[in-house]
Amino acid sequence: TLYHGTLLAWVVLLPLQTRWIARQGILAGGAWEYGTVSIYASDALILLAGAVYLVLRGRGVLHWARTPTPLAGSIAALIAIAFLSIFTAHDSGVALNAFVRLLVGVLAWWLVVQSRVRLSALALAIALSAGVESVLAFVQTLMQSISASTMFGIAVHAPAVAGDSVVETAGGRFLRAYGTLPHPNILAGWLVIGALMTMWLYFRAERRRHRLTLLVLGVLTQTGLYCTFSRSAIIAWWAVLIMATVGIFLRNRTRRFRSIEKTDWGASTRPFTFLVASIMLAGVFLRVAAPLVLTRLDAQGRLESKSVSDRLAQFRDAESLFAEHWTLGVGLGNYTNTLRDEVDSTRVAAAYQPVHFVLWLAAVELGAVGLLALLWLCAMLAFISYNACRGLFRHHNEYAPWAFCGVLLLGVLAWASLFDHYAWSLPFGIMFAWLLLSFWQRSLSEK
Repeated sequence: TLYHGTLLAWVVLLPLQTRWIARQGILAGGAWEYGTVSIYASDALILLAGAVYLVLRGRGVLHWARTPTPLAGSIAALIAIAFLSIFTAHDSGVALNAFVRLLVGVLAWWLVVQSRVRLSALALAIALSAGVESVLAFVQTLMQSISASTMFGIAVHAPAVAGDSVVETAGGRFLRAYGTLPHPNILAGWLVIGALMTMWLYFRAERRRHRLTLLVLGVLTQTGLYCTFSRSAIIAWWAVLIMATVGIFLRNRTRRFRSIEKTDWGASTRPFTFLVASIMLAGVFLRVAAPLVLTRLDAQGRLESKSVSDRLAQFRDAESLFAEHWTLGVGLGNYTNTLRDEVDSTRVAAAYQPVHFVLWLAAVELGAVGLLALLWLCAMLAFISYNACRGLFRHHNEYAPWAFCGVLLLGVLAWASLFDHYAWSLPFGIMFAWLLLSFWQRSLSEK
């Protein structure tokens, strides 16, 4: 249907940053992304999907899909607190823009949950999108330059440009891959999800040629991930890979599941085949890029030390802002401009960045009440996930394969939120988070 096709197109094209800038934000004399009002091509697709849904719903073609009341209540509470922050914000216009962005993310979650598109189709859409991004990341790594493209929303990047993400060694500066996204770490988050989806489709594929194609796509996606040199994302990927391999193997080896899980989980050797291929790729990467890897792991180089010190300084900034605005917060989306006005007005524009920890960022912007609402949402997700996984070994659950995948997705999102802010502060990150949440919810009830 048009509805499902539009949703799948939105998923595939989500990493593209093609947009119309309605108002460019300016802070400290420079471009201010967090205050910029933009309409992305992906926004148009999700709004189109919403319009189609209303038409089909009005004709009785679609029906409501019930969301667990505690989960729906926690999401509604977060939305309400974010709305109220508009009226108490440091800059109400910025807060309104951020609130609209939040609503678009919630709309995306709602539409995916209400749809009947199969999870395998959603997983394949994410995997293909990540595969394309991986090819682009690999080309950018080889060329060591990124050309601007208005069509795809790509900015110019080069090793010599100050402020661009690079790995600096004694031999010079090495540009990290961006893909079509604003930062290598954001690209890495998308590629981890893409690799996980590819792996899961590989486990469940019945035909040999499909498994071979998915294995090649998985290796390609991991190659792009390594080109980002994102430490947290690579750690997350290996944690997910090991947990999935061990979990599937143990379930397959449980006596009462041996005869009934062959179709859902695949032969018990498949996880190890994917794991061995991943280990071989990691070995090649370590061999080829050893100096760069050691620089990232050692964290003693000039840029690595600066990155660590900057993040520690961000936590001190967040502590100062929270101490002054702990009740109602500074307003949704108002972290960076409040930082300039109330903490330090002498920095250059690029130095005003949100704290790299979603909970801290939410606490500063929405206050203690908003933090409690977000923590309550996290608690609901954890509780439901725990109940879904508890039955994995206790009894045969025909929905367990996708449920386990959904829980791993939430784990990746939680891990990324500990070390970065994009899931709360940037348009792609917000849509990324709500997409994963919708996939997780659908995974609890689909084979």
